Amino acid sequence: MATQLSIVIMLSMLAFAMPAAIKPKSCLQEKLVSGTLQNGYFILYDKNNQPYTTFCDFHSDPGFVWTLVESLSLTNSRKAKYRKSFDYNAPTPSCTRINWQEYRLSTATMKSIKNARGSTHYRATCNFNPDDIKGIRNHRDYLRVSSCNYQWFFKSSKAYHCTKVDYVNIRGHTCRQCSIPIWDGGNSFHLLIHVNYAAGFGPKTGFATQVTSSIRN
Repeated sequence: MATQLSIVIMLSMLAFAMPAAIKPKSCLQEKLVSGTLQNGYFILYDKNNQPYTTFCDFHSDPGFVWTLVESLSLTNSRKAKYRKSFDYNAPTPSCTRINWQEYRLSTATMKSIKNARGSTHYRATCNFNPDDIKGIRNHRDYLRVSSCNYQWFFKSSKAYHCTKVDYVNIRGHTCRQCSIPIWDGGNSFHLLIHVNYAAGFGPKTGFATQVTSSIRN
């Protein structure tokens, strides 16, 4: 199976009510409006109330709802169009059905989700199976970080940022509440963790060193 990267914005399930007439701007708001509990494709609305289709994950992490903003195959992730930070607008053409091999929302739409009430985290996963109603069963190759701790998602800084993450798993090596360098590649690279650089960045946990060793082996 080809590696596939999915980026989502997480929205914590805060206890606030929404009028049914409100057009949902995130999957959390969709849940509050319709009461839906099943993962699937939904029509949401940007800040200008323009509709678009995305995928909502209600089950992977208890207590949280996820809104998909990008999904790329390994091949497509290498295209120059997507080798950019999220500050650069590089959306795929709008359509009624998501192509999981090549899907990215516009920067404006991502910001609309980020600014929706209850938005708190970002998540990156590999090979997410949209047909599995339970969502993620194995949190291997997974990253979760709060938007408070990582504030450069929509900035083009071209720099490493020491970031405390909730949880990261790379090739089965894990770390919770640890700091790792996340690279914002500006207009040259996608957002990434450079494990070779990270190996010398977090000696207290040894996490990055373990990952680097497993890659070399």
